[in-house]
Amino acid sequence: GDLEALSGVRKFPVRIKCALLSWTTLIDAIETIEQGQESKVSSTE
Repeated sequence: GDLEALSGVRKFPVRIKCALLSWTTLIDAIETIEQGQESKVSSTE
């Protein structure tokens, strides 16, 4: 599961923020959509 995928980060505590960046971005995007606001996230694709 999710915790298993992040278990390797335990060896490198300074990388925790980096490892969680995609989850944090997803949560922010979902909250923005739920509030009916325009997304703060942009894509270059």
